[in-house]
Amino acid sequence: MTLNQDKTVHTSNQDKTVHTSWLVLGLGISGYSCVKYLSRIDANFTVMDSREHPPMLDQLIAEFPEVPYIVGVDLSSPYVNLDQVQTVVISPGISVDNAVVDTVIKNGGRVVGDIELFSREVTAPIVAITGSNAKTTVTTLVGEMAKEADIAVGVGGNIGTPVLDLLEQDKKQLYVLELSSFQLETTENLNAAVATILNLSDDHMDRYGGIEGYKKAKQKIFSNCLSLVINRGQPDLVPVAESNKNSISFGLDKPCERQLGLIKENGVQFIAYENSKLISTDDLKIEGEHNFLNAMAAIALGMLVEIPTEKMIRCLKKFKGLPHRCEWVANIDNVQFFNDSKATNVGACIAALTGLGKSRSGKILLVAGGDGKGSDFSPLIEPVSHFVSNLFLFGRDAKQLERQLHGTTAIFMVKDLTEAVELAWQHAQPGDLVLLSPACASLDMFDNYQQRGDQFKELVYKIEAAA
Repeated sequence: MTLNQDKTVHTSNQDKTVHTSWLVLGLGISGYSCVKYLSRIDANFTVMDSREHPPMLDQLIAEFPEVPYIVGVDLSSPYVNLDQVQTVVISPGISVDNAVVDTVIKNGGRVVGDIELFSREVTAPIVAITGSNAKTTVTTLVGEMAKEADIAVGVGGNIGTPVLDLLEQDKKQLYVLELSSFQLETTENLNAAVATILNLSDDHMDRYGGIEGYKKAKQKIFSNCLSLVINRGQPDLVPVAESNKNSISFGLDKPCERQLGLIKENGVQFIAYENSKLISTDDLKIEGEHNFLNAMAAIALGMLVEIPTEKMIRCLKKFKGLPHRCEWVANIDNVQFFNDSKATNVGACIAALTGLGKSRSGKILLVAGGDGKGSDFSPLIEPVSHFVSNLFLFGRDAKQLERQLHGTTAIFMVKDLTEAVELAWQHAQPGDLVLLSPACASLDMFDNYQQRGDQFKELVYKIEAAA
């Protein structure tokens, strides 16, 4: 344990208690953005992290040597006088179910996150986006649509730039935020101009214990929002108390009033708003029905903050999608390879299987597995049975996947991603598709989902070079 106060580092055997009004829990990227913000407003604060050397510690010492910090201790540490703490600023990766939070709340204090602090500062409209899947794609797309319309936009949150760092940039006319359930847990006054839960499926069950707790955290995005965007496929995501607000819905069926959907005319499929055709799905560079839904969600969000429709359509025609999200990798002897490493939960994998499976005549060879985070894999039974010819499983929860998907298709248990890709290539037939869509987190075998996806692409490129 290291205790730093008044520019001096102390060891754990010295009796030193920190007195502070604000306590920042967690010194990762978002925690460090909170440090910068609190320094700008001259708050009396201390930083605390249970890790011996959190990611941003060296930068804290170099840039804010006057800020007291405590690292390498349990969160029940006696080194902070919690009776004096008025506000805990907690990083999203730390559960609010801990001794520090409990004590501060009992003493009448508050627990907030960076999103709550941000919402108190900004006056420009906020587009708030959450969901189990597609958050980053839709957030990026709405941001690009705003740029196409020459709107000064700040994009951040759970993607890219921490929200408090956006306050350091030039003044914005609009903010587009990707928000996780962890961030929303500590957000009470978002007051978004428009908010949406794109979809919901089992994820982070190790933190929430069940889907209802997860859903409740997500629904905080609607608190005091002006308008809603609703997925017609999951209408129960909107609380009854919010259902009378101004809204636009999206879905794969034919649209009615205040709806986006799909229509066919002379054999050509279009995304339409009410009875007005907006863009042919053939003109989209992003593939699959799940991406048609993403495009519709982005258009609906843009409409409700008055981004010109023609600018949004122009942007859609150029948008190629994001790395690791159903990313096309190669076509080798008429076998297509797609990297969907960002599919870290069951719902994302289902979206990829149905979205790509319905648009292709060949079968999918699915590479999956990793850390399932306590999820139930049984919802995969139907899409795997329908679209997948061969399933290659690896990682911590491969055996659980095999048990729940037994009998759906041919299943191969492999030791790692390398063996999975090699076997998939051996079994693939012309017209087939090899898809990495793990339905699991990557941290049992990789640093992150990006590293997993990059390794998949490298393995595919080696096959391509040898073909």
